[in-house]
Amino acid sequence: MTFADPEVFLRVFGPRFDAGISGEVVLRMAADGPDCHGILVNCATREISQLISKETAQSLCGSAPAADPPRRSWWKRR
Repeated sequence: MTFADPEVFLRVFGPRFDAGISGEVVLRMAADGPDCHGILVNCATREISQLISKETAQSLCGSAPAADPPRRSWWKRR
């Protein structure tokens, strides 16, 4: 979860977060994290949020989507 504008959010809602990183870093984490499916960005002025999917983060960062590993046939042993 992240805030669109941390300084404004702090003035409006108070200190409800305990770390700060740039939006570019957050997008890169969403784009490159193997277990990440997206990020939830909270509005700084109202209590609403927007989901940014992994695919959207990848397109914004210029990353190619990770290829899914080939699937094994269900009847073959590992």
